[in-house]
Amino acid sequence: MKKIIFVVLFICSSLLINAQTSQKLERANTYFKRAYYNEAISIYENIYKSKRSFETTKNLADCHYYVNNMERASQVYKYLLKNFNN
Repeated sequence: MKKIIFVVLFICSSLLINAQTSQKLERANTYFKRAYYNEAISIYENIYKSKRSFETTKNLADCHYYVNNMERASQVYKYLLKNFNN
């Protein structure tokens, strides 16, 4: 019985965390589209730490590029090319 409760709680918490990440990504994408790059960077950096998708990585690199942070943009672009080079 305890195992069932644990599994149900684990699944519910995983779904909640995933939904929050999705909302953050949507907000970051909105900032990115509106050229609010500094606002988008802080959200993308948080998402980038836990979930490195192509879109998140590319947008994060682009944001750093657009705010003239070339060193960080270069790091993220290198990661993008190394891990998502199709």
